[in-house]
Amino acid sequence: MRGPSLPEEKGTEPGRLDDHPTRLALPKCLVPATMALKSELLPSRFSLRRALVVTALATLVVRLPLLVVVARHPERAFTPDSWEYHRAATNWLERGVLSTDAEPPFRPTARRTPGYPLFLAGHCAAGLGVNGVLLTQWVLDAATALLVVAVFAERFGRGGALAAGLFYAVSLAPVVSCGQVLSETLFNFLLMMHLWALSRGLRGAAGIRSAVLSGACLGGAVLCRPLAAGLPALELLLLVAGKTRRQRV
Repeated sequence: MRGPSLPEEKGTEPGRLDDHPTRLALPKCLVPATMALKSELLPSRFSLRRALVVTALATLVVRLPLLVVVARHPERAFTPDSWEYHRAATNWLERGVLSTDAEPPFRPTARRTPGYPLFLAGHCAAGLGVNGVLLTQWVLDAATALLVVAVFAERFGRGGALAAGLFYAVSLAPVVSCGQVLSETLFNFLLMMHLWALSRGLRGAAGIRSAVLSGACLGGAVLCRPLAAGLPALELLLLVAGKTRRQRV
């Protein structure tokens, strides 16, 4: 025996539940807190962006007058070390040997590692002269300053990162070497790229790619200046010391 059927609402079909979906509305008491949280997160993100922009502009502007002078007088970009790098790059391109000799027998040298001569040889092969090399170093130095901000932001916040970036932007040694045919600018960039990729890898961000990038940049830095070869031992020592300290705490 069938019981009485329930009355149906107009405009609906019996047995359908999707005509009245359940909507979860945020309680009114939580709306102000949510808006406040968004207002706190957005400035923090944009503050880091502003720090990056300010640092990059400062780095480019501070180095520009020196580069303008050197562009008018390219001979000022060369030091005794610069001429050795130049001869090594030229001999590599023309004779296939890394040699700083200006005349035969062009003996291979261990005095200059191949990193920066290869950098110069690439510009020469592309038809770029001294001004092209200095322009590339100008851009690389700005990128180095950005990497300084990115690395320091993880440990010291936006204020400390901006201070570190501006300190690098106005430091005398990077400013002068940027306008010279020397390996310092390329070395600084590769070193900071290694540290940035290493910090990302330790946080678990893109682990394999970060490890490959970190190792490649460290290898390039060693080829520019062999003193970087001892950096992995120092980094390992710091990691072990930090882990031991956390275990004691």
